Amino acid sequence: MFETLATSYPKMKTSLETRSFVPGTHNSSLIRRVVNDYHKNKAFVIEASGNCSSFPLHDPMTGPCVPDDAIFVGTSTMGLNLSLRYNTWVIRYSGPSDGKVIFSFSDKECAPLVEEIKGIFNGIAVSTTIIFSSYEASLKNPTVFDVPAGC
Repeated sequence: MFETLATSYPKMKTSLETRSFVPGTHNSSLIRRVVNDYHKNKAFVIEASGNCSSFPLHDPMTGPCVPDDAIFVGTSTMGLNLSLRYNTWVIRYSGPSDGKVIFSFSDKECAPLVEEIKGIFNGIAVSTTIIFSSYEASLKNPTVFDVPAGC
């Protein structure tokens, strides 16, 4: 199983597709797609079956790169010959969401590398680590933000 995240700051939307590998092939099949629409403060869960549900979003969309309220943790390096320099930051949440997000970005391009999320977000207990790979600064398929009519 793997996930693909797309973000559009002009549209104020994110899309997270969860897919599973099809055994014996190089293909994958869609399990679900979650579209967060920050203009509407709603998340839409679109299942592969076509069923769709929604729930309210309580937190604002974070901006590109490092949010203004992030606290700097430190700088480090990784990779071949320790050639990738990155910075780590933390954001603490309280209120409807209570927890923290620790994230690392490459220092030159501000490309996301790792994100750790712990706490209660939108009423759900979360403890997860996300490793970003195959980062692209442009969006190839804007339809990932589409929500079926009537959802």
